[in-house]
Amino acid sequence: MRASLVFPSGAGRFLIPLVLAFACAALLLQKIDLSIVDLGRHLKNGDVLLHGTWAEKQAVLHANFYSYAQGEFPFVNHHWLSGVVFYSIWRAVHFEGLTVLYFALVAASLIVMYLAVRRAYGTTIAAPLAALAVPLLAWRYEVRPEAFSYLLTAVFYAVLLAWQQGRLQDRWLYVLPVLMLLWVNLHIGFVFGFLLIGFFALKSADYGRKLWPVAALSVFAALLNPNLLAGLLYPLNIFRNYGYSVAENQSIVGLESRGMAGAWEYTFFYWMLGLAAGSFVLRWFVKKPGSATRGPEALLLGAVAFLALNAVRNLPFFALLMIPMVAGNLHDVFSAGKNLLSSTSLRVGSAVVFGIGLLYSSQQYEGKQRNFGIGLRDGVEATMDFLRANHIAGPWFNDMDNGGYLIFHSQPVFVDGRPEAYPAEFLEKSYTGALSDEAVWHDLDAKYHFNAIVCSLEDAFPPIERFLIARAHDSAWAPVYTDYYSLVFVRRTDGNADVIRAHEIPQSQFR
Repeated sequence: MRASLVFPSGAGRFLIPLVLAFACAALLLQKIDLSIVDLGRHLKNGDVLLHGTWAEKQAVLHANFYSYAQGEFPFVNHHWLSGVVFYSIWRAVHFEGLTVLYFALVAASLIVMYLAVRRAYGTTIAAPLAALAVPLLAWRYEVRPEAFSYLLTAVFYAVLLAWQQGRLQDRWLYVLPVLMLLWVNLHIGFVFGFLLIGFFALKSADYGRKLWPVAALSVFAALLNPNLLAGLLYPLNIFRNYGYSVAENQSIVGLESRGMAGAWEYTFFYWMLGLAAGSFVLRWFVKKPGSATRGPEALLLGAVAFLALNAVRNLPFFALLMIPMVAGNLHDVFSAGKNLLSSTSLRVGSAVVFGIGLLYSSQQYEGKQRNFGIGLRDGVEATMDFLRANHIAGPWFNDMDNGGYLIFHSQPVFVDGRPEAYPAEFLEKSYTGALSDEAVWHDLDAKYHFNAIVCSLEDAFPPIERFLIARAHDSAWAPVYTDYYSLVFVRRTDGNADVIRAHEIPQSQFR
């Protein structure tokens, strides 16, 4: 049956991976908006860890090193090795190299998963599912450590599947603990490695017995991080101190309830979830008596779907793992009902679905054409150029979105985009309170005596806009710089008199 479910051999075997990589490139090769992403902080992490003093390295790994307001607060740096990798690439080939690296990591994760599924179930099943995964897998185009998790998730699955099918000897399983040693220091998504080991262990008692030593060694490897047991358990604890709701960690329902509905990726996820659920139901109806259960598959994909529903940052993981889970179901369906569809019909249907996936990817590309390319976006460094050229001293009050940008430029920050690195009370009362309540702002200003305010104009947090308008009409502050990315105020002092005289923006420019 398997032979009848594949496209003819030849160029198509190489063409499909190239087409999938091209589709990923169309969505992922986006110029970097350094002003609002965390990449700047990751680069500074790498810089400090490679060139800093021992005390600075320890602070980066274990404390909120970059904040002048909460610099002693303990922090588990769960992606420090990604910073070292990103910094090394940046030093060698600049931001252009980082854009290409991120694309390569994500595209490689898709191709590794596709090749594993193709080997097991054939091109006719694997190709359309891989194409459907592209829009969600390539949705988050900012350069992020999670790309390492996508690739390692695919590699773990490919190794375990090849072993299960008898194409790899048992000794190759011990590659997984070695990879886990890297993974736990690259990104918090290492938990997906344990999910996959557990999934294959559930497939049969024999698999479970052979995987127990691998699982134990993987746990030991995961302990080999700068925070030891705290680092291993951090995925379970990260949200225990979370005083600010970052969009990527919110649920789809929660985002929709706050007026952020209509995002194509949420609709597409629902369609993919329906496809996955339908494949399990269909397989249940047509399965042969005595055939193996798909309970472990349903449990794994259900768990990942739950994670995606509760934190949208997990949507790409669902897309990636949907490929093999649904492929197995469809293979069983077609194998059980040989007369259900002809081989030609299957191939035509496969090609149509493959085209739908690519068409949907092309539609998302149309919305990203303006920033297609590699390197930095035009003008993104202008804010820092202005601050430096005018010798504007600190401390600066900033918002969460632009913290990474300021950190990259070696500027101590009030706050940055790591809610877990700050006391929840500090974010809820001091930061959010200052943006929402004038009395809280004035108390905070009296405590730190800010010399400047540097806020992102791309920050979607509603109180930001009201706060900036209030400062524009506040006699203590003068707006002196704005562009697409930022708005800068300085305190009206003798030390800032020259920059105010030269650059003050009239109040008439603010409503």
